[in-house]
Amino acid sequence: MENRLIDLDELMEIMDHDQVLVKECFNDFINDSGIMLKKIKDAIGQENRELLEKTAHALKGSLRYLAANPASDMAFTLEKIGMNGHMGEACDAYEALAEECRKLIEWMQQYQFSD
Repeated sequence: MENRLIDLDELMEIMDHDQVLVKECFNDFINDSGIMLKKIKDAIGQENRELLEKTAHALKGSLRYLAANPASDMAFTLEKIGMNGHMGEACDAYEALAEECRKLIEWMQQYQFSD
C-alpha cells in the first residue's frame, strides 16, 4: 500500500538509505514542527505577510527534505499567500497544513525502522 503522507522511496533516496539519519530527521520534525506551525498561526493572526512567507518557506523545505510532498505543497500554498497578500485564504490553508502535520507526526511515531 502506498503511503500518502511520505514518498518512502524518495525519502530513502534523499537520506541515502541511512535509517539513523531518517530517525534523527523524524525526531527533529516531531520536536520542531509545532514551533513552526505556531509561528505561521501567529503570522496569520498578526497579518504579517513577511513572517508568514518566511516561516512557511522554511517548513516547506523541511517537509520536502522528508519527502512529505502533500504537506510541503500545503506549506507552499501558505508561502504564496504571504507573497501575494491574500490573507483571507490563510486560515483554511493553515488548518489543512496543521492537520496534515499532525497525521505526519503520528505516522512518524509509528514508523518501524529496520535494524
